[in-house]
Amino acid sequence: MSELNDRIVPVTRKRLRARPSVPTWTEMLANSIDSASLEERAAAVRALIAAGPRPEDGALLARIAREEEGDLRLLAFRSLIAQRYPEGRDIFSEAVRSGSDAERSLAIDGLARLGAFEALTEAFSDRVEPLAAKAALLYSAAHDRRTLLEALDERIEPTRRDAILKLLVGVLE
Repeated sequence: MSELNDRIVPVTRKRLRARPSVPTWTEMLANSIDSASLEERAAAVRALIAAGPRPEDGALLARIAREEEGDLRLLAFRSLIAQRYPEGRDIFSEAVRSGSDAERSLAIDGLARLGAFEALTEAFSDRVEPLAAKAALLYSAAHDRRTLLEALDERIEPTRRDAILKLLVGVLE
């Protein structure tokens, strides 16, 4: 019997995979996310993005974009844009109306990337003229000049429209 035991290779010789010290975003959602530090949440979001796109990530990234602030929110926006997750549309539409300058800029990119060109008209009245011009430029990618001018006229005053068009001189020709 002892001879047989000498020949049996124990299964424990396999290297065990180290468990990541950072909980995944899904694990944090299962527990209390409020107990996770900003660094832990940031690391979990980066790990989620680094793992590559999966169908369920869109809803998760949309939730992150909705619940987080600052750099984490922007990171979620960028990933929603890069992977064209349709779950980002509502987040982007809301951000165009009430986000920070950086959020509004990314939201304009996100709506255009998703092909939601009609939703870009909301950004024509943005208080930052270059953002309004960016929305107009991206809107023009899907519409002719006449349609763009009509949409601008419906949303903003003529003097504002002229200022936006002045920023786009040479681009819309």
